[in-house]
Amino acid sequence: PLFGSLRILVLPRLGLWRRAPIAALSRATVPMAGAGFVVAAASGTALLATNATDYVGNPFLLIKFPAIALGLANVAVLSRLPAWRAHRERELTAHEHGRLAVMGGISLACWLTAVGAGRLIGYW
Repeated sequence: PLFGSLRILVLPRLGLWRRAPIAALSRATVPMAGAGFVVAAASGTALLATNATDYVGNPFLLIKFPAIALGLANVAVLSRLPAWRAHRERELTAHEHGRLAVMGGISLACWLTAVGAGRLIGYW
């Protein structure tokens, strides 16, 4: 749910489906992304706890955890942007859409990196 929700919200900002209204998309996808993160964090913690000693020295953990931290930092910065706070109240300017597109691209990169590194942990 986390990554899928982000794709639905971010891809219009990056140029696909430009006519999709950000306010309507965010109402549905932001809570779903938050719930997806909670589930992923809980299940990831449980998986890590069961084989913690096996994962010592796994280089993919050194990629996954910073990617998660950067993704969460990006969410914190995004939530404080005037464009994000105003997106449900008014039409955004082209500059504001551009700023949200950059933040969305960073978000997708962070979460895609975290998911990819997480998949590769088991192969080390």
